[in-house]
Amino acid sequence: NYNDMKNARIIFIEECVSTQEYVRQLIRQEGTVQNLVVVAERQTAGRGRGENRWESEPGQNLLCTLLYPVRQKAETQSYISRAVSLALCDLLMLYAGNYAIKWPNDIMLDGKKVAGILIEHQVSGSSLAYSLIGIGLNVNQEMFPAGLNATSLIHATETKFRIKDILRTLLSCLESRLYLYESQKWKELDESYHRHLLGYQQQCRFVNHSNIEFEAMVKGVDEFGRIILEHDGSTHLYDLNEVHMKL
Repeated sequence: NYNDMKNARIIFIEECVSTQEYVRQLIRQEGTVQNLVVVAERQTAGRGRGENRWESEPGQNLLCTLLYPVRQKAETQSYISRAVSLALCDLLMLYAGNYAIKWPNDIMLDGKKVAGILIEHQVSGSSLAYSLIGIGLNVNQEMFPAGLNATSLIHATETKFRIKDILRTLLSCLESRLYLYESQKWKELDESYHRHLLGYQQQCRFVNHSNIEFEAMVKGVDEFGRIILEHDGSTHLYDLNEVHMKL
């Protein structure tokens, strides 16, 4: 079992460029890959996918990266993303009701973004050597920049949380879901993921990389993490950089 999250080494830091960059530096310095979690109060360049910036008030949210040493075939990497998405759903289920996974890597609560996931994989030959699992979860932040469709746990529950408590719960949820990944329970992960997938088997609006809007039926997500859309009389596969869902 690679994912001994309960005994992971946890490093709390006040500020860094990004927790993923911090972990990458540690790997370069120490040369070892072990279960490790880096938690920051503030990231000066916390990023989402591509060039997206993560907007976070210092000390109010959970910003962390987990170093996950894993020995599985590289083509299974999209199931790590599923396991992490489901772990966040498991955590939200303890406090709130109306949550969903928005493909490819956002977690929604009451129709607004409550968390984002950014995973980078290090491949060695045909296997994964390790994954850097970056998670940003809005916890105690009450105000968000205008135009940002975001929410937080405090919004949904009217309760203030201790970040360390949320981290402990998240690590427990991650351990359970990553165990399914390590046990190669692809079907179970797949079915749970689709149960929580926003817009599954529904008509939704999408925007492609040429900024053209279109409507499509969401048929699911394949084993490589591509979304399966039905439009204009046929089925199409899209990678995460090719389309995004419009809410």
